[in-house]
Amino acid sequence: MNSEQKEKIIEDIFFTEEETNMLLEGKSIDSFSADFKSKVYMLGIDQWYEAIPRNLKVLFDNM
Repeated sequence: MNSEQKEKIIEDIFFTEEETNMLLEGKSIDSFSADFKSKVYMLGIDQWYEAIPRNLKVLFDNM
């Protein structure tokens, strides 16, 4: 995220443990609640959603 975009952030976005597990499992975005979908679209991760489970697993495995 560049500095111009960082200044536009209105609020922090947090995922619940359940939402994180759904991301890790690669569940279909269509199965998400409206609130969860809103977070995904607001962050723009829907554009690369297929890579999210793999990338999160790598991050968590290396913590």
